[in-house]
Amino acid sequence: MAMSVFDDKTAQPTEKQLAEALGHAMPLWQSLSEEVANLCPGAGGVWKYPTKTSGWVFVDTLGKRNLLYRSPSKGWAG
Repeated sequence: MAMSVFDDKTAQPTEKQLAEALGHAMPLWQSLSEEVANLCPGAGGVWKYPTKTSGWVFVDTLGKRNLLYRSPSKGWAG
């Protein structure tokens, strides 16, 4: 089982699936995205599937530099 709630390599997570998975924690995810954008102008993000063990992770990037890895996991949103 992957660490991420999204473990199907063939299906990149959508915004709707992310909101469903995070539930009431979705505003925290969005707030973090806004804070990264404020602190690092020009930063972006991309979903990646590095390994079967990790599943899909969201990587905040600035150019070629990885800033932050986010992995929505079951049971961690509270």
